[in-house]
Amino acid sequence: MKKIIYIALSIAAACVMSSCDKINDSLTRLPIDDINPDAYFTSESECQLWLNRCYTQYFVSPVSTSAYWGDESVNTDPFGIVEGTRLVTSANTGETAWGWDTMRRINLFFEHADNCKDEAVRNKYLGVASFFRALGYYHKVVKFGDVPYYDHVVSSTDQEDLCRPRDPRGYVMLCIMKDLDFAIANLPDGRDVAHVTKWTALALKSRAALFEGSWRIYHANDEFAPQNDPTEFDGQPVELSAEYFLGLCEKASKELMDSGLYSIYSKGATPYRDLFNSDDAKEEEVILARLYNNTTSELKNYGHNLPYQFTNKNFGLTKRFINMYLNSNGTRFTDKPGYETAWYLDEVKDRDPRLSQTVMCPGYKMVGETATTFNDFSTTVTGYKPIKWASRLDNSKQSKGIADLALFRYAEVLLNYAEAKAELGTITQADLDASVNKLRDRVGMPHIMIGVSVDPYMEKCYPNTKDGKGDLGLLLELRRERAIELIYEGNHLWDMLRWREGAQLMDNTYPYYGSDAVTGYFGVYIPGPGKFDMDGDGVDDLELYVSTSSNTTKAAVKLSTLKLTDPEDPFNSSPNKGYITAYKNVGYHYKWQENRDYLYPVPQPQINLTQGALTQNPNWF
Repeated sequence: MKKIIYIALSIAAACVMSSCDKINDSLTRLPIDDINPDAYFTSESECQLWLNRCYTQYFVSPVSTSAYWGDESVNTDPFGIVEGTRLVTSANTGETAWGWDTMRRINLFFEHADNCKDEAVRNKYLGVASFFRALGYYHKVVKFGDVPYYDHVVSSTDQEDLCRPRDPRGYVMLCIMKDLDFAIANLPDGRDVAHVTKWTALALKSRAALFEGSWRIYHANDEFAPQNDPTEFDGQPVELSAEYFLGLCEKASKELMDSGLYSIYSKGATPYRDLFNSDDAKEEEVILARLYNNTTSELKNYGHNLPYQFTNKNFGLTKRFINMYLNSNGTRFTDKPGYETAWYLDEVKDRDPRLSQTVMCPGYKMVGETATTFNDFSTTVTGYKPIKWASRLDNSKQSKGIADLALFRYAEVLLNYAEAKAELGTITQADLDASVNKLRDRVGMPHIMIGVSVDPYMEKCYPNTKDGKGDLGLLLELRRERAIELIYEGNHLWDMLRWREGAQLMDNTYPYYGSDAVTGYFGVYIPGPGKFDMDGDGVDDLELYVSTSSNTTKAAVKLSTLKLTDPEDPFNSSPNKGYITAYKNVGYHYKWQENRDYLYPVPQPQINLTQGALTQNPNWF
């Protein structure tokens, strides 16, 4: 058998597997060193089994996305990119990992795929391998920028490959697009929510091309601007630019849209909520999903922790994010006088229906329950308690979540298409109606219109949007729509990085309402002690008290436990009114480093092993 080295342990961006995610052991058997590749890959079952491992390595488990939330949602503890604790380490696993094990598995398949003599089967799985190689390298570019590109297995004696410097991100992105084009041409073209198809490859091409195109717009004048782009690729001249990649995004998105295979799920009274609470993925919208408790697929997983985390572990959405939801008539909530200190029961009334289908609001009932569950603010660090992905009561126990996790869905493709055309300056009202307005149609919201005026609140949330190439008002509305539609789906951090809005991930920028003396993500504004009807049935359910409860309501919470910050008296450590504050006084107040933090550091041992040929990202020491 060939001697093939592990370059490093594998990881993909945001794809660390949770220990609470129990994976079918059929996906993890047959390690590379236990087979003879010269005699393997002869049948469809062997090809499939070998590449199935990529699903578990490159697709994120639900809970692990929490490491990449920032300004939209927080947990009880800050995460590395928010807290500023990312370091140049020796780790090959975790948030700052650098690794190639799964890429080695994929390249090994390419080198031995000819063992399969059935041409149709061989090309299908070469398409699968091409998709996953593209996905793996996309994750690397997103985190590290320039990376060495390997399209073959590296042997232990190949010093030139082992000490290879980083290839320019432009070259790597061209390789990604080439792999995706092969996958599009060779993967099955029917709907299959469990396995990658032609449509999954088009969705990834849409996502990756949008990322690179917008990165080139918003990072054009900083240290992270692409350098040394190739002028020739595969023997053909190329001229890389933001427009080039945005055009690829537009074309890939449109091809998928024109297929007619996918639509926006709109059944029932709460279609947005139902899309994420269904045990089985809604195949009319979900292009690819991570399956749970499925009785037929070899790719099933047995249970995830997302409902448990939302129900028991104090996740909370931020006021900054909640303020983005429009009123139900399409007007801006943030245009209302006094919106900053509106009481919770008043601020959630008559808003975009996706708010009450994402956040616990008056009248909320868990799936299958007849009694309402009201928010008593005791199990969320901001007061805004998420309900997306939370379905039945019995699924809220540890490792009992079985709702399939959408990895690619049609809604994202529509958002990608609209944003790409808006940045290119070619978008029309017909384009909006064919894409992003379908998401608003789902919940009965008014359409986004060409010529929409600039929202001052959104402009402060995304101040660098002014550097885009399209209409500012429209781009800001698309930012709003993307944040609201894709919350808790693992996209937002990467959106903020490509838009050069990293500083907005911190709690020291508008509109967190803090000062240098006050740290924390602000949530619900508490007007003071009192009794409140939290479920809208005319009976007070919750008492917020200072020292002693009257014991006359279903729930009672002492105000001091809510970690309030009074904007009128920010140095008061025990106010009786103010914003529920996550991370209050935790001892850090990180400020984003614009010349460093948009990329992750390369582990130092990897640099040492290449004798310095592999270089560190800017300003990481």
